[in-house]
Amino acid sequence: GASMLMGGFSAMGNKSDVRAGKAAAYDIYQEQLGLYGEERDLTTSKAETQYTTGVKDLSTVTGTTLQDIETTGDFSKSKTGLVTSTIDQKVKEQTTTAWNKYKTDQQKHMDIKTYTEAEANLQFDTQKVTAEDRYQNTLTQLDAQPKTFLEGLFG
Repeated sequence: GASMLMGGFSAMGNKSDVRAGKAAAYDIYQEQLGLYGEERDLTTSKAETQYTTGVKDLSTVTGTTLQDIETTGDFSKSKTGLVTSTIDQKVKEQTTTAWNKYKTDQQKHMDIKTYTEAEANLQFDTQKVTAEDRYQNTLTQLDAQPKTFLEGLFG
């Protein structure tokens, strides 16, 4: 008797506690999503910076290489009795090789950036689903609490 009545009355007090619990759970869920989003944004921003720096460095190295090829070709023409068409052909081949290496290395930088961004987005999506699951589980647990006199009386 008395313990059933006590359960009924205490359940009535649970209603506002459950409401507050749901509000707090939602706040936590939103905060987690915000943090996960910031983490993703930092990772993609870092990937963009690394790509930009990498391509800039690559351009500098390639420019120096192309200058060296041209200078070496000009020097060879002035100091040797070789046919200049042979030197010109060698310069052309080395220039083509340098440009091909540049294109390949630039693509590698792009691939790394693209992969890093995709990985960051996937991690964010996974974290978001996990946070949603935790939030829904919390709501389910809170909904299971008796909130009326009758639920407390017979719960």
